[in-house]
Amino acid sequence: MTIYKIEHDAKQTKDITVMDFDDKLEPINTFHPEISDDEFITMICSNSGSLFIAWYKDGDVNVSKYAQGKTEVTAQINQSLEIHNGFSKNNAAQLFLFYPSVKNPDCLYYSLFYKNTDNDPELTVSKMDFTKKNSEAVTEVFTQSHIKEIHEAYIPFDKKFEKTHSINGNSLEVRAMREENDRLLIFMSSQNAEFQTNTAQYYEGSLIINGYDLNLNTKYQQIFPSGYGSRTGYFYPGFHKVENSLYIVANLNNDGTLYGNMNITTGEWNNTVLLPKEKFSGDSFAHPNITLWYEKGFIIPYARVRGMMRTNMDISLQQIAY
Repeated sequence: MTIYKIEHDAKQTKDITVMDFDDKLEPINTFHPEISDDEFITMICSNSGSLFIAWYKDGDVNVSKYAQGKTEVTAQINQSLEIHNGFSKNNAAQLFLFYPSVKNPDCLYYSLFYKNTDNDPELTVSKMDFTKKNSEAVTEVFTQSHIKEIHEAYIPFDKKFEKTHSINGNSLEVRAMREENDRLLIFMSSQNAEFQTNTAQYYEGSLIINGYDLNLNTKYQQIFPSGYGSRTGYFYPGFHKVENSLYIVANLNNDGTLYGNMNITTGEWNNTVLLPKEKFSGDSFAHPNITLWYEKGFIIPYARVRGMMRTNMDISLQQIAY
C-alpha cells in the first residue's frame, strides 16, 4: 500500500524546488520550475549544469530545459510515440531512461521500451537537441523472428560462451545507457520472476548491446552471454571504460562472474573470461554494478543472503588483476 501511495503521489507532483550552490555550499539560486498537469517522469542535470525536466501523458513526452542559473524555461521539446493503448501506454512514464550527452550539453538522449500499435515490443532511442529545438528517434521492434536473428548473429569470442540466455521481447527493458567516445551504447535484458509459496526465483537473460553513433545511426548489435537464476533478486551489470575498451562484468548462472572487454568502436569482443567463485558458496552472487575499478585490476563484491528470514548477509570480495 505504501508503494502504491508513493506512486500516486509522484503522479500528482504539485511543486519542485531547485537549488544551486556555490563552491562553499551556499545557496545562490532557488526557484520553482513550471509544473505540468502531465505525469512527472524525472529531472536530470547535464555536466554543464543545465536542468532537464520530463513529463509524460498518453504517448507524448515533454521535456523542458533550464540553463544553469536561469529560473525560466530556455527551451522545450515535445515528442509523440506510437504506443498501444493499455498497460504500456498508462505506465510508460516509469520506463523512460534519460541520459544527458557528455559531449554536447545541449543534447539529451532517452530510451523507452513499450508495446507499439501492433502490440509488439518496441524500443525507441531518441536524441533531443535543445539548440535546434528538435528531436530524432530510431526504433527497433523485437518480434520473435528478430530475436532469433539476434541469437543467430552472435559470434562468441570463445566457444565456451556459445550459449546465450533467454531473451524475451515482452520483458525486455533498458538497463543502462552510456555515451563513450563516438558511440551511444544501450544495454538491454529480459527479467522475469516465478513465485511459489514462501519462495521466489528471479531470472535474467543475456545482455543485448546496441551501438549507435552520436547521430543515432546503428553501428552494431552485440550480445554479452551473461544470465542467471537467483532467489535473492536481480543484479545489474558493471561497466568501466579505458580508452577504446569497455569492460563489462555480470553474473553467469551459479558459476561466477562473466568478464568481457569490448571494442567500443566496432562492438567486437577483445576477450571474454569466466571469473570463478573459487571458495564462495554456490548461492553467493556478484553485485557487478558496485565493482571497484582500479588502474591494474578490479574488486567484485559478492553477497550471500542467509538466515530463516533471509535478513543476514555475508559479504565476500574477489580481486582480479588485468
